Amino acid sequence: MNKFLLVVLVLLTGCTNVIPEDISDHPVKGTYQFVEETEGNLSLVNDEVRVLVYQQFIRTYKLSKDPHYYYRPITILVNKEIGLPSNFVPQDLIRTQVATSPRASNVMIRKDVNVALKALFSAAKEEGVELWFQSGYRSYSVQKQLYERYVKQYGEAVANSFSAKPGHSEHQTGLAIDVTSPNSNSSFEGDFGDSKEGKWLAINAHRFGFIIRYPKDKTEITGYIYEPWHLRYVGVELATTLFESGLVMEELDN
Repeated sequence: MNKFLLVVLVLLTGCTNVIPEDISDHPVKGTYQFVEETEGNLSLVNDEVRVLVYQQFIRTYKLSKDPHYYYRPITILVNKEIGLPSNFVPQDLIRTQVATSPRASNVMIRKDVNVALKALFSAAKEEGVELWFQSGYRSYSVQKQLYERYVKQYGEAVANSFSAKPGHSEHQTGLAIDVTSPNSNSSFEGDFGDSKEGKWLAINAHRFGFIIRYPKDKTEITGYIYEPWHLRYVGVELATTLFESGLVMEELDN
């Protein structure tokens, strides 16, 4: 059996009385099958062990690339090629507890994102940077409406450069947010990256587990224009790796 799975099993043995017998040899699927089945009884796995399993997974395999099975991890990769099921809705969505823009919409995000976001907004404010939450979780149907509106307004080619097709938006994961500030205008523009707020986010977001998901020099890889306002939560470890390497998520397994 894969060494990583053996480590996971040893770690979990102290907290669980039941170990599923049929675990796939595939290291990713096997690990998540084990964790998910064990989590069927929440008393069998405590938070410390669960976090340890997920952190080890991030270090070893970087990304989970099959959302139909692995949509739970914060490192899930969603892009133009890899999509989410139309009926996927995160189970731990809550209303954001940070300052929101007067024009804010879709103000739900996942619990762990909310915690990290509160810390990020607080640190920014201490340094004289005021941020506003603009948009978080979007359902498949909401993204479908937005995408179709943009196609009608700008044409498909232009719409594809900044808007995701339904099922392919990071916002559906509940792990992505758009941020703005009192000093920004109503429309999102690339020059947000040149603002005090944008510059602060670019060099500090990783400390709280966020990345600028669509950097200026990676449009050919991500398929999207530069979006300095679009934050994606991946956890501090992976965010730091991406920040220090200058890579985007699509490049990690190359």
